[in-house]
Formats: sequence, C-alpha cells, structure tokens
Amino acid sequence: MKLTMQPLSGSAIGKFVMMFFLMLSVLVLPCQRSFAENRAILSPGWDIFSEPLSSGQVLWQTVEGQQSNYNLILTFQVTGAIRNHDYTVGVHLFNPDNPSQPPVNQSFGGYNPGPGSSASREGKTAFVVGWDFGQLKTNNNGDGTSSFYLYVPPGQYYAQFTMRIGGANTCVAHKGIYTGCSAVYRTGNRFADRFEVINIRR
Repeated sequence: MKLTMQPLSGSAIGKFVMMFFLMLSVLVLPCQRSFAENRAILSPGWDIFSEPLSSGQVLWQTVEGQQSNYNLILTFQVTGAIRNHDYTVGVHLFNPDNPSQPPVNQSFGGYNPGPGSSASREGKTAFVVGWDFGQLKTNNNGDGTSSFYLYVPPGQYYAQFTMRIGGANTCVAHKGIYTGCSAVYRTGNRFADRFEVINIRR
C-alpha cells in the first residue's frame, strides 16, 4: 500500500502554530514572573533646576523566577531635555526611619561612583548612597530613552531615581572626579522626600 502525504490546509497550520505557542507559554511562564510596571515622574533638581525638561519618567518592574542575570527592569525616558546631551542615570538610596543613618540595604545594580555620605539639598539633610546604571543620550529634540536590566540583591530599598548632568566618567568620586555629579532631574517631591519602595524577593 502506498502512503501519500497530504499538504496541511491553512486552517490546520494555524491551529498547529497556535497549539505550539500555547505549549511554549506553559513551559516558559513558570520560569519568569513579572510584577506590575511602576511609574515615577522626573522633575528638575536636586542640584540644578534651570535645565529644560518637557516631561520625564522612570518605568520599573521587578521580575521573579528569572533564569538569567537580572531581576529589575528600568527604563528612563525624557522629552525636551538638553539637546544632543549625554546624561548618567542611576538611583540614590535612603533610610526613611533614620535619615541621618545609611540605608539598611546599600548595594544595588549598576556601579557605585563613590562612598555614601550625608548631604543637604532643598532644605533637608539625609545620608545617601548613589548607584549609577549607565548613560542616556538625547537627540536633536532633547528626547531620549535608556533601559537597564539589573541584578539587585534581595531586600527592600527606599529610592529616588536620578539623572546626573554629566556623561560617562564624569562622576567618579573615588578618583576625585565630580564634574558631572550634579543631579539635574530626580523622582520624588524633593531631596529625601517621597521614595520609590522596591522589594526584591529571594
């Protein structure tokens, strides 16, 4: 008996593809569980208030069960900022229960430009530890976006996201380089006021 293969119809192929992706989602979803995206508004400060900014925001979400090397996704977005400019973006950590003391959890994703210290800005004084993630470059309109996939040690963090006025290698405190350290945009109401609470689970 001779067997012949009949070509699959368009509807049959469609059903096969749908079943394939359904099975794939069942296998993949248990390995990665993202939480709802959070949104924090950027506004001028802490150190420089005179630079332009039409709008700015930081979108962030934690990820559990990730098999790769990140558990926090961050996206910085600005419009109408300085044109064709390189910024350095990052985060500053605080201790809300005792602002004069270092934050309980001081390590974060990215790189630490220098040791934490007490700082006074906008009429408030608090101990702050900074971490930088990398650069954001704007176009001819002053618009720019940068995303970062970070591994952050488990713990609870009280944070304000920041954008420094300088680009790469302009804020390296342990080398005595401070030319680009000034914060030009930040989340929260003012310095050490209204934190983003980031919970990283084990």
